[in-house]
Amino acid sequence: MRTQALFDTGSSFTVMSTQRFIEFFGSGGWRVLKKPYFAYLANGGKIKLDKVVTLTIIIDGNELVDVVHLSDNVTEVEGQKLPDIIIGSGTMDKYGIELDPVEG
Repeated sequence: MRTQALFDTGSSFTVMSTQRFIEFFGSGGWRVLKKPYFAYLANGGKIKLDKVVTLTIIIDGNELVDVVHLSDNVTEVEGQKLPDIIIGSGTMDKYGIELDPVEG
């Protein structure tokens, strides 16, 4: 299945909304954290991260296995719908993903 991803070098974590996860994979399969924590989006909005799941993300035929945080309240920023998954710098560093400002 194809999804829209945002590669965010300013984000230290990879995150997906719980709702989108359920749409793609069905309910469950994640682990609920004993103690949730909060993170901040680029617009300063605070989101609660209380679930994690290990996903295989395939980019250009390359399989990336990583922990993805799930949040019930990450759906839009400043009135714009977010992509299906935000891939943070930790995942990019782990797999050597570099963004080119010219080529994308």
